[in-house]
Amino acid sequence: MDTIDFLELCATVEIATGFKCYEGQPGDQQVWYGTSDKFDAFKSAVGNRLPTGSVAFLIDTKTKAFYSKFKNAWYQ
Repeated sequence: MDTIDFLELCATVEIATGFKCYEGQPGDQQVWYGTSDKFDAFKSAVGNRLPTGSVAFLIDTKTKAFYSKFKNAWYQ
């Protein structure tokens, strides 16, 4: 994922779900923050475009989920 694709993904996801990526860089582990009620929409919005090890912090439940690109799955 190049920088332009990454920035477009961030903008699209934030508008659709409210999730925000503060620390991410294209190709690196990305850190996303959002609420649990929008987590399913977030997973749909990002699809399989995140690198393995990316994490989504669910700020309302104080939980986190890690992404595996190999299995295209989230683990909590």
